[in-house]
Amino acid sequence: MGVRRPAPGYSCAVARPASPILAALLVAACLLAAAPAAARRAAPLIRVELPVLVREGEPQLTSGTVAHAPAGSLAALQRQAPSGRWITVASSPVRDGRFTVGWRAARYDTVMRVLLERRRVAFGATLPSRVLVGPAPRYCAGVVPNAPPAGDGAVQGGVYTDGGPAPGVVECREEPSTLAAYDAAGMLVAEAPVASGRDYVIDLPPGAYTLRDGACAGQATVLAGRVTVADTVCDVP
Repeated sequence: MGVRRPAPGYSCAVARPASPILAALLVAACLLAAAPAAARRAAPLIRVELPVLVREGEPQLTSGTVAHAPAGSLAALQRQAPSGRWITVASSPVRDGRFTVGWRAARYDTVMRVLLERRRVAFGATLPSRVLVGPAPRYCAGVVPNAPPAGDGAVQGGVYTDGGPAPGVVECREEPSTLAAYDAAGMLVAEAPVASGRDYVIDLPPGAYTLRDGACAGQATVLAGRVTVADTVCDVP
């Protein structure tokens, strides 16, 4: 039977051990160390960017890549329980070195990671990442707009408070008010009432507009015969 020789320039000379079995083990270890690096399996490398801020219950998509992923492996998005145990939230197959995991955030999903596994055998994981989870958005109640006048379009949306101390809130403003639409020259084109906790609808000629409700602002482009959805946002530090 032939003997596998070490790479050129690599010496496997060892002192003669007392046991032939020990001698064989030493030679095998030496030959393994001399094997070219390409013959060894490279460790998987996971690259993913987890979100910094999400809203409770809102659908999320997290994508990433895995170099040297074993065939049939899964990317598992995990959260850390208060006990320190990792719990899988959702997982996705790794195909052609890529994955996309769909999931919904819960209030306790604050420390997360991605684990690479196959048949419950782990091959590696990203470093834990802190994700802020804000309360679920509170949307304005929708309304059914009437058909705009011939040649005009319409804008439908809500007036929202957005911000505050982290993780902040996104919620429909409850105070009744008046929405104003200004054209590109800054001229007032139309106004519409905003009912408490409900969407507004304002008819406008085609064009680009700035929407204002007090200190709240939004942008909309109107097309003839179409209803454009555009919210007006009140930024809160």
